This record gives sequence, structure tokens and C-alpha cells, in this order.
Amino acid sequence: MNALLLTSYYLVYRSLFMYVGISIFVAALVLGFGQESMHPFVVLLTLLLVSIPAMEVIKHESKSGYDKFVLTMPVNRAHIVFGHYLFYLAVLAIGIVITTVTFFVYFIVVEESYMQLLVQLAPSIMLVLLIGALIFPLLYLLGPEKSDGVLIVAAGAAILVSFLMERVVSNLVFERLAFNEAETSSMVVYSLTFVLIGLILYILSFLIALSVYKRKEF
Repeated sequence: MNALLLTSYYLVYRSLFMYVGISIFVAALVLGFGQESMHPFVVLLTLLLVSIPAMEVIKHESKSGYDKFVLTMPVNRAHIVFGHYLFYLAVLAIGIVITTVTFFVYFIVVEESYMQLLVQLAPSIMLVLLIGALIFPLLYLLGPEKSDGVLIVAAGAAILVSFLMERVVSNLVFERLAFNEAETSSMVVYSLTFVLIGLILYILSFLIALSVYKRKEF
């Protein structure tokens, strides 16, 4: 498994560092000179930019012929699929760390509550998880040569689902369960619900992708 993760890293490490640099620059620029209304957009953009290289791993594997070579290694197809999903989570974690550190410094300077970051971060994590949950099964099914189109479709569908989920979660937490928006504990529950939904859908996606990949012929 370590070998699979390292291979994924070396296939995209240049673009990963590039997107990390861009995300830090954009976040610092907007936090320093932009409007507060743009903060949720910056959170989402940071996670998306950092996650893009992980979405390109399968395309690079196909171009280099590694997708066929890896089948000759002492790993099964479940390990390969799990490696893709795990690498995506690892890269997403990098994006979360970058976002958290950047905004934490900002909130210290402007003396605002860190809870605002949690509220902005959780829906963005769910959205990026949804994109990953959609893109991997589609890439296995349609092929990496259609990765650009798959990414657009996955992003559009994930945004739509995320918007619907946000309304459902808000209704559930603040109306059905009668949590108070002014309470910190309520906002923690609200935020963690998004992350939990994203993780559940991501796990279901892994099972679907594994089924597709096991039937795939090279």
C-alpha cells in the first residue's frame, strides 16, 4: 500500500506543490484584501485546488502505462482502488491543514471566533468528498481519456447535491432537532453532519468503484 501511495505522489507531486502554492497565495490575498463574504469561497477553492492533482492520478497512470504494470505487482485490485481513494483523502487533509492554519492566523489578527471557520469548512469538505465519490467510479467506467469531462460532470453534480444537502441538514438540525444556532455545540453538530454525510457517500463510492474496477479489462 505504501508503494501505491508513493507512486501516486510521484506521478503528481509537481502539480501538487504548484496548486498548494496557488491556494496559499489566493487565500492570503483574499483574506488580506477581499470582502468577508468571499471567505467561504476561499475555503472551497483551497480544498479544490489542492485536491486536483489527486483527481489526475488515474490519467497519469494511463499515460505512463502504470495502470497495466501495477496489475503484475503482488497487489489485488482492491488495493489499487483503495490506494486511489486513500491518496485523495491524504491530499484533501493537506488542503484542510492549509485552510485551517491560514484562517486561524487570520482570526487571531482580526480577533474573530474560530467557529466561523468550522461552519465554512465542513460543507466544503463534504463537497470535495462528493466530487471524489463521483469522479473515481466514472473514471474507472469511462476511462481516463475522458477525465476532463468527468471532472466537470462530477463537480456540477456534487455542487447540486451539496446545495440540497445543506438545506436538508439545516432543516434537520435547526428545525426538526431544535438546535440553537447561537450555541457552539449546535454549530459543531451542524458542521460535523456535513463531514459525516461526505464520508458515508465516499465509502459507498469506494464499494461501487471497486465493483466497476474488478470487471474492468485492460
